Amino acid sequence: MECSCEVDCSVDCDLDYKILIDKRTHQASRECECSECGGSIMPGETHFFRVDTYEPDWQLSRYRQCEDCGQIVEVFFTDYYLCCIWEYLKNAILDGEIGVSESCLVGLSKKNLAKVCEIIERAWLSQEEYEAK
Repeated sequence: MECSCEVDCSVDCDLDYKILIDKRTHQASRECECSECGGSIMPGETHFFRVDTYEPDWQLSRYRQCEDCGQIVEVFFTDYYLCCIWEYLKNAILDGEIGVSESCLVGLSKKNLAKVCEIIERAWLSQEEYEAK
């Protein structure tokens, strides 16, 4: 069975032009917050760090992504918008746009597995309610 669990968030829109300044893996020197899930990244933890700038004011925007959210991006996304992965994943599963295979679930961290399974369970409950009508 071919896996169909890739979410592609690339859309045509009129967003301001963006330039990637820096993207790297970083070890936190202080406690900071994940831009995706809002969870804490503790000192010494590895996370993904990204700096962008946008027209017209060219102010720098800094994003931090914990390893769990980075894993979700790697497993499920071909393209994504920063700070939106959980919302896009939830919508793609609930709307039936993607099917999540066992092979995608097997390598997830316990935290991610619990979150994704919760979304899948909500999709099943919605389908059962729909069929009961």
